[in-house]
Amino acid sequence: MKKQIIITMAALAISFGLTAHHGYTAENPVNTTGNKTLLITSDFGSVAKCKTYEELMYVANAMISCKPDIQTIDAVLSDVCNYKSSIGHYTSGRNMDALHEAGYDPYGVMVSKLKEAGITFLAGVRVNDHHGSMAIWTPWEREHKQWSLGKDTGDRSWRAVGDLRQMDFSVEGVRAHRLAIIEEIITKYDVDGIQLDFGRTPPYLSEPKREKAKYVTRFVRDVRKVLDDAAKSKGRELILGAILPWDLDFCEREGLEIKRWIGEGLVSYVSPGEWYYADWNIPLDGWFKLTAGTECKLYPMTCGNVSPYQLPWEMGTQTLLSDNRVFDGPKIRAMAETFYSQGAEGIMFYNFYVSGLSQDESFANYYTFLRDWTDPVKIPSMSRHYFFCRRLKYIPTEHYSFGMPHGYAPDEIEAFARFPLHMVGDEAVYTFRFAGDLTASTAVFRFKLKNMTEADEISVTLNNTSIAPEFVRLVTMPVYRVATWEAPVSMPPFRTGINEVRVRMVKSNSNRAEIIKVGEFGILVEPAVCE
Repeated sequence: MKKQIIITMAALAISFGLTAHHGYTAENPVNTTGNKTLLITSDFGSVAKCKTYEELMYVANAMISCKPDIQTIDAVLSDVCNYKSSIGHYTSGRNMDALHEAGYDPYGVMVSKLKEAGITFLAGVRVNDHHGSMAIWTPWEREHKQWSLGKDTGDRSWRAVGDLRQMDFSVEGVRAHRLAIIEEIITKYDVDGIQLDFGRTPPYLSEPKREKAKYVTRFVRDVRKVLDDAAKSKGRELILGAILPWDLDFCEREGLEIKRWIGEGLVSYVSPGEWYYADWNIPLDGWFKLTAGTECKLYPMTCGNVSPYQLPWEMGTQTLLSDNRVFDGPKIRAMAETFYSQGAEGIMFYNFYVSGLSQDESFANYYTFLRDWTDPVKIPSMSRHYFFCRRLKYIPTEHYSFGMPHGYAPDEIEAFARFPLHMVGDEAVYTFRFAGDLTASTAVFRFKLKNMTEADEISVTLNNTSIAPEFVRLVTMPVYRVATWEAPVSMPPFRTGINEVRVRMVKSNSNRAEIIKVGEFGILVEPAVCE
């Protein structure tokens, strides 16, 4: 019933239109979400699928229904432009070709419609995109293979081509070409700025990367200058945002001088996040220290994917996630609460498709609710679902995802690996972040144990306090058994901030064929019911 209500309300909002929501510049933020800024970043997929103007308006109105403060739509993936460019490469053969033939510029229409609704519009620039399709390996990229970070061995697989498409920003010709495309975008469209997406995809430099970091900084300075020069004719300040890997040590190793960018006033905001997956454990304290007392805003980013669920099999075994795999309202509210508790001034949703490959990937039905779901004043009165199925590890790779022929990258497998319990005395230890206040709420803590049987017994401690389960539910799957362990919790032993759970094997089935694997820790918070 709830899902049907969401779909119906979203459809009504799109059908009957919405009151214009006034945007802002990052230098002078004004918004209505409890003084938190709402940002949406979309690739061009939903637009590129449109054949008719009516379909394009559906996408535009869905985005408008969210009333974001800032909407970014990707204009260019390295050299691949989502508009007809005289500098970069435009790829035809997509549904939106029909719109061009009818006299429409899809990207330009989206800019105009969202700005008419009072939404600040940024052009997205993927700094070093790794998509490895031969169709988007552009003539310029092929012509300048000597500037590539990849090595041409003749292999034309997705990974190999993706590597060849990634260029070395220590080369002046690479920076000049990328900058020329950005200048073209700023001249061609009335956008309010540029968002540099460094999440798509490291690396950016050849070795030694740290010594060559100055070249990426030089590029960021040049982009800032392009925006400042354009601001004079546009009569307003232009925004330069940056999506970045959340791991500051990783950023430093890859030659991203973020502290310098912030100190020089080059970037209007930074959006640290995990590539592709939602993670409720991301630490922001380092980012808060970098931005505190500066003009640079902290808007952490989350993707809408909870796990590698595009295929029905996860790392060779059927997934345990079931409905946990969906990034729904309770999980979104928990994510926002987590970010805000660490000093974030807003939240960005990344690749929140209006139309996706599957129902799970289409977030159009969420759009009219996102502003309420991310309002810090309203969040405590709604349910939240903190969910932890990953180990805290930034995964920069793109070419192994979606169960491609090469399988999963070793780091990706490590990030999603469940904790093994081989024998009596073995212990799985997991730390997780909780931002809620249970004073006026109730909460349930639960996790799953793959291959557990009735003959097994475990003990659980939360922050060194033993807790007993309300129940342990065993379910037999086609090829294994899974148990859900669940217990009500309060504060203490829960605490705001970092928590630690220990799962210890006390008794083991002597006839065991498979080891127990522990994972998918969750906290379900419900507001207290007032009588």
